[in-house]
Formats: sequence, C-alpha cells, structure tokens
Amino acid sequence: MTAPTDKNRLYVEVSADAMQAVLKLPRSGYKLTIEEVTKALQEASVDYGVNDIILEWLVKSTPVTTEIVVANGLPVRLGKTGWIDYKFDTEAASHAGKPIHTAQYKLQNVEAGTVLAVRFPAVQGSDGRNVYGQIVEPPPVKDLKIVAGDNVKFSDASSCELVAVVAGCVHYDPLGKVSVLDHLTLACDVDNAVGNIEFYGDLTIRGDVKSGFEVKTRNKLVVEGTVEEAILEAEAIEIRGGFVGPGEGVARAKTEFSALFVINQTVEAGQDIKIFGEVRAAVLNAGRSIFIQGTKGVVLGGRLEAHQSIEANVLGNPISYPAQVTVGRPKELLQQLAVLENEITVIRDRMAVMRLQFGFPPDLDPNLENPKFAHDTPAGRSFELLRKVGTKLQITQQEYEHLFKQLDDHSKSCFVRVKKECYPGILLQIGTLQRTVEERTGPAVFRISEGDIIHVRE
Repeated sequence: MTAPTDKNRLYVEVSADAMQAVLKLPRSGYKLTIEEVTKALQEASVDYGVNDIILEWLVKSTPVTTEIVVANGLPVRLGKTGWIDYKFDTEAASHAGKPIHTAQYKLQNVEAGTVLAVRFPAVQGSDGRNVYGQIVEPPPVKDLKIVAGDNVKFSDASSCELVAVVAGCVHYDPLGKVSVLDHLTLACDVDNAVGNIEFYGDLTIRGDVKSGFEVKTRNKLVVEGTVEEAILEAEAIEIRGGFVGPGEGVARAKTEFSALFVINQTVEAGQDIKIFGEVRAAVLNAGRSIFIQGTKGVVLGGRLEAHQSIEANVLGNPISYPAQVTVGRPKELLQQLAVLENEITVIRDRMAVMRLQFGFPPDLDPNLENPKFAHDTPAGRSFELLRKVGTKLQITQQEYEHLFKQLDDHSKSCFVRVKKECYPGILLQIGTLQRTVEERTGPAVFRISEGDIIHVRE
C-alpha cells in the first residue's frame, strides 16, 4: 500500500507479497488509541492475521519505534516434486544392445521378479492466506510416472513399483521407458571394443568372437561368424562358422552344440553335438550323441566321447590322424564304480591287517562258519569282528557288480557308425571294451556282440 501524503497521521503499509502489514507511526512516542489502529487497518483492507496481542500492547504503552508489524499472512506450504528411484544405472542401460555396450557400459542382468524402479509420488502443497484474507495457492509441483516397456509389470495398483517379468538385461530408452531384454543381438565382433559378455537370455552375435574373450548366456547363444580360442557357456550353442584356435578354447552347452567345423578346441554338451564339416584334433564330449555331418563330416585326430552313439562320414585318413572314439561310458556311472572300487580296496586292506593282528591265516574266509572260533573266546570275538568287515566287503562287491552290469547292458545298445570310411589307427572304446581299427573299412557300424567289438557293414 502506498504511504499517505500526510506524514502526521498513522497508516498501515502492506508488503509487496501481501503477507505482512506494518503500522507506521508519525513519530516516536506517539500515543495510540484502538480506534486509530482499527481505522488504519480498515483503510489498508487488512482483515487477516492481525495480532491482537500486539494491538493491545500498543494501546497500553507508548511505542518508542515508528514501525510495528501488526499482521502476518499464513505462508503457503510448498509441495515436493515426485521422483523415481531407478535400481539400475540408467546411462549404462540406455546403451544395452549397442555394439560398444560392454566396453564402457556393462550389461545389467536381472532375474525375474527383480525390482527395477520405485516411484515416489509428488506431495502437493497447501494454500496460504495473505493479510487481505485472500487465498494464496502454492506453486504446482511436477509428478513423474514410470514408463513400462516390454517384459516388466507394476507390482501394485498405484504403479509405484516396477518389476521384471523375465530374466534378462535392463534397457532404458531416451523416452524413459524401462524394459527387460531377453533376446539381445550384437551387430559386431566380440573383441577389445566389446569385452567379455554375460547375459541372462538369448544372445545373437552377428560377427566373430575373438581369441581370449568369454561369452556366457543363460539361454541360447548364436554366433554367426567364427569363434577363435574363446570360452563359451550357454544353454544351447550354435556357431555358424567354425570353432578354431591353438587349443585353449572351450564351449559348454547344457543341451546342444553345433558348428560348421571344430579345430583344436574342446566342446562339452549335455545332449547332442552336431558338426557339419571337419573335426580336427578336437575334444568332443556329448551327454547323448555326436553327429559329424555334411559332405565332409571328417574326424582327424582328437577324442570323441558320447553317452549313446557317434556318427561320422569318415574317421581318420590315409596319412595317419588317429582318433579315440568312445561311447557307452556314462560319467556318473563310471564315477560311482570308481568310488566302490576304492572302497573295496580299502576294506580288503583292512581285513589283511586284521588277519595279521589276530593271527588268522591269510586265506581265512570270514563269511563261512568256523567251529574253531567259539563266540565266548577271545579268538571267537576277533573272528566276529573280521566277519562284520567281510560282510561289508560282500555288500560293496554286490553293489559294484550291479552297477557294472548296468554299464555292460547300456554299452550293448551303443554304437559308432561310419557312413563312408574308417581308416586304420582309430581307437574304439565301447563300454569297457577297446579295439584298434587295423584295416580300412567301408560303411559300417561298430557295436558289442558276444563280449567283443565287431563291425557290421552297411
């Protein structure tokens, strides 16, 4: 409010924001009346926030100052802008899937059910009131929303918590959309610019995997180029080029593995291995079968082992690339047999020591009744101890024989099939039997018959 031209009378001045009223006195020591103060407030249109205690004090006393605050408005309570707590690095997530992503921005893998973002809604402010009695609204505050993309969902009706629906890597696009990628395609080589990769989904690499790098995925891995001396791990692996190197590369597939060719590398698969060309000096181990297919389908050196069967067009060559080819030897069964065999040796050694300690003959059979050793004599009690150990040996041997029969029965259903030629020097092992191929043979199937490995021409 503009001050009056008459400086000899009191008046009320209102601040620019109308949140404070100041009583201006003509001079120090001016004696006030309630009527004067009330009139000044009315002239200034001040009717809110008047401090009655101050007014009463002014009338009863003689102020020594010429300016006194007599009214204050009610300040607005400011609101709070909404915000989102992203549980991942948004900068890194915005590069997921780009060729340079892993060198500078690591993939951020998440499991299904992982909380990705939490929204904290805006808190609106409350109204204030100025000394004129007018409502003063607080400035508006911005509320934010989580933008849900693919493979995510809100865990609550208020859309405040976003979770992953599948396992994969988090992706954050320029518009703020949050997704989980369960299939990633890299249009580049895996090299120094990319680095090692670990991904919780299906991965396709439209290039090569260079020597010394590791690529690990939860599901299927497809490499459209060549893999050079690298480490690969996945549910299933498909290499559309070859798998080559000096000999340190390893590929491990929980189910199936396939490649155009394999040279000097190691491949392990829980089910089948399929090679569509040459296998040279490689180590292949399959939980079910190995197929060396295609017009070449040649095995030159190395070791091939499969639970059930191995099929190839050609094994070896005239120059001499001997290979070891094994079927019908399940690892778990062999491990169990090895444990039992060790137990049998330990028990026999223990029995030999007991015979020596008790003075029994080395050929004494504790499993047979012996009238020489009465139960109530020291010798009889010693014999009874030996008998208990002998019973344990007998049970362990029976268990060993049972497992060995399982191995033998299984190996009879296993085979090695050569569709074109098998050259001399190939070492065949089916179950517990071995045979070295001594002469060149045409299309044939090698299997067990009457306790020996035979080949049947096809």
